[in-house]
Amino acid sequence: MGGNGAAGLLIRVAGPALGKFGVTGSLADPVLTVFRGSDIVASNYDWGVAQSSQYAAATALPSPVASLTAAVNAVGAFPFETGSRDAAVLITLPAGANYTVQVSGKNVTTGTVLVEFYLLP
Repeated sequence: MGGNGAAGLLIRVAGPALGKFGVTGSLADPVLTVFRGSDIVASNYDWGVAQSSQYAAATALPSPVASLTAAVNAVGAFPFETGSRDAAVLITLPAGANYTVQVSGKNVTTGTVLVEFYLLP
């Protein structure tokens, strides 16, 4: 990421949500992981559930569902269904570093996904 300061991002992986758009063969349970070098800075699967303290530390927000829903509304993205197995993180990343976003299938599954990056207002 270039520039100065830090940027707040909403990063989403739509797998199951693609079905409502007629996409077949989507990844049933995507896992989203954000790396800085070899260090994991955020990770999520099943977007409505915070799986680790990394999520809370990265976002400093009390409710992952409410926070993600508010961010989705703020950027105009299509909503994920409550309880879906799509993945999403809210994260603030400092500029001047390289980051990698990796998507994998839980239990080594494969399929089609849509990866979205939104700069938060």
